[in-house]
Amino acid sequence: MIICPLTPIDGAKVLSTKIAELTRQTVFPHDIRMTISIGIAQHAPEDSPINIMNRADKALYRAKTEGRDRIEVEL
Repeated sequence: MIICPLTPIDGAKVLSTKIAELTRQTVFPHDIRMTISIGIAQHAPEDSPINIMNRADKALYRAKTEGRDRIEVEL
């Protein structure tokens, strides 16, 4: 989990895209390559920490089921 205070959704998408690209480009020990699926949720004033985490988790699992190596946002 990465928490980005005062970062709009578009900024979180930019950061997530950079992380995903770096992950794809990295060759790990034993010549292993990986991809990453990312779920993003933005804090709303009425949100509890659990609510935000649940939305991010929902977005993450949607990214995994819709093809992996993708970024999904849950509003």
